[in-house]
This record gives sequence, structure tokens and C-alpha cells, in this order.
Amino acid sequence: ELLLTASTYLLVTRVLLWYAQAPHNGGLPTIARTAMLRQGLVAVALLGLAPLICAVAMSMPVLLPLFAVPLIALDSTLWIARARAEEQLRDPLTGLPNRQWLLERTWSALEDAESIGTRSALVLIDLDRFRAVNDTLGHLAGDRLLLQIAERLRLALPRGAEAARLGGDEFAVLLPHTDSTTSAQQVARHLVAELSSPLDLDGLTLVLEASAGVAVYPDHALDAEGLLRRADVAMYQAKRDRTGVEVYESKRDSNTPDRLGLLGDLRRALDASEVELHYQPKVRFDGQVAGLEALVRWVHPERGRVPPDEFIAIAESSGLMPHLTEYVLETALAQVARWRAQGLFVPVAVNVSPRDVHTPGFAGGVAARLARHGVPAGALQLEIT
Repeated sequence: ELLLTASTYLLVTRVLLWYAQAPHNGGLPTIARTAMLRQGLVAVALLGLAPLICAVAMSMPVLLPLFAVPLIALDSTLWIARARAEEQLRDPLTGLPNRQWLLERTWSALEDAESIGTRSALVLIDLDRFRAVNDTLGHLAGDRLLLQIAERLRLALPRGAEAARLGGDEFAVLLPHTDSTTSAQQVARHLVAELSSPLDLDGLTLVLEASAGVAVYPDHALDAEGLLRRADVAMYQAKRDRTGVEVYESKRDSNTPDRLGLLGDLRRALDASEVELHYQPKVRFDGQVAGLEALVRWVHPERGRVPPDEFIAIAESSGLMPHLTEYVLETALAQVARWRAQGLFVPVAVNVSPRDVHTPGFAGGVAARLARHGVPAGALQLEIT
């Protein structure tokens, strides 16, 4: 009877503690799974020691305090492990949930939506030209802007909606229950308008426009990953067409599931600086090196080396090309600056697309990068391909 009472007490107190400390925004299932696995071990250990503790309590109660230290240490260790597991679901900069959390929570929301016969939606939001601002003002200033954006996004969320940061300047909002595609689109327009309001950074007023893509369950996808990919496609359509918000349309999507996966991987690779530049010499007829050409290369962690024609075509068709061009220019000019500091003065050619050249602010962005790296204009050649 004593053992049964102790077991019941232990179970009830653990469940209440898990519930009290879990965020009530859908995070309980994830926390409960990790906590139950670890703290179940504590429960087993405590129950296993119960007969011994009872025997000591009856025969030599003075020794009971000796059990406290190892039990408290074990319990504290597992609570720390639980906290660390929870941290893995949070973005360290903004405190928002991260991609892993978003996918788990979306799966849960889709299951609920299916059971009650309603819709769920994902809104993917990307800041326009944030990389240029980040490069101009520096990464610390960029991080401070992202903190403001994250807080503004939190305050703008409708009731029941949940926000996450996917990485870089990309955010997502989950609408667990939405009446229709039109309702989700209206929420997206409201969020984009809020994020596009002027920001203040030490007296400097900045306006960062945003683009958003909307994908709705079950209209556009039946799983969390598919919903995120289609919201990604819609977001790039909004960015490319400068419409602010777009809802996913299958007739406008030429991407296969494989291309959709590669598109998301390419964006994450750019944000993580995993795309490389190889420099190929340009040799004159007399054998002298006239310059170097920067060639973009990408080694996918699972697929291996991806042919440039393949991922560049995906970037061009999706609206990711300006991001890729900015990345290549920034990486190449940083390398040229290092070479010049070592006494190697050689021009580097970078390929750009006609669409890049006609993008507003492209020339000014190139000039700003040259000035920031201390590289003269003659050291950079732009080849339109």
C-alpha cells in the first residue's frame, strides 16, 4: 500500500510539473515526450530504492539523509537535460521556436485539423534585401534589427497563431485553425504590413519590406514538410513579382517535390555560408594570367556535389537568384580584399543575370560592397550571362 501511494504521488507530481512548466502554445507534446523518457528513469530509480529506504527508515532513520544527496543530484541532472532539450527547439537570438519545433507543431496542428474537419495554414515570411542592410551596417546591427522584427511579429500575431524563426531573415507563422484561404491571406497581409513599418536603430530609420507565401492544409499539402515547401514557393513568387503576399498555386509551380526540397536546402546553405566559390584562371594567349573567374559550387550534405546548372536554374525560377548573386559578390570581394592585402593584385569576374542588373539598387549595392572591402572598381568584372 505504501509503495502504491508513493508511486501515485510521484506520477501525479511529475505530470503537474511538466504541465506547469510547458508553454501552453502547443509545446507540451514535445516537452512531455522528452521529459517522460528521462524522468521515467528517475521514477524507476526511486521506486527501486523504496524498499531499501523503508527498511532504513524503520531500523536506522539517522541514515535517511544519506539518500537525499544522490537522489537530488540525479533529479537535478535530468531536469537540466530536459531544459537543454527544450533549448534545442528555440532560436538562440530571438527566443522564438525554431524550424524543428515548427515542423513538430505543424504536424500536431494538421492532426487536429483533420479530426475536426477544419483548415490549417503556414505563412512563410522573408525580409527583402536584408542581406544588403546586414552587410552595410554589420552583423551586430542586423541581429538587433532581427530582435525588433521578432518582437513586432509576436505582437502582430492573431489569437492562436504561433511564430518561429527558420534562420537568417526568414520567419514562419502557423495558423492552426483558419476559416479559409482568404482568411490566411488576410493574416499574411497584416503581418507583412506590420513588419514593413519603419524601424529605429540608434536614431537611424530603416524600412525593411517583407514578402510572404501562404500554403493551406488540406488544399495545398497534407503534411508539414509539404506545406512548408509550398509556402516557400509562394513566398518566392511574391518576392519575384513584388506583390507582398502570394498564395500557393499549383499551376504556377513548375517544381517537382525533389526541386522543392533542393530549393529549401539551397537557401539554408546560403544562410550558413556552405556554398563555395572556386576561382578559375583566365589566361591570355601569351600565357599570362589576365584574371580569375569566380565559379559557384555547392556540395549538398546528402546528395553530394550538385551541378551548378541545376541549382542556378532553381534559383532563377524561384526568385532566389538575387540572394545567390549577393552571396557570390560578397564572398568574392572579401577574397579579393584578402589577396590584395597579401600583395596579389588580380581582377575577379563574377557572373550576374540580366534580371540582377535591372534590379533596383543593384549598382548601388555593388558600389557599397566595393567601398566596404576597400576594393577598387577595376578589380571586379561583372559578366552578364
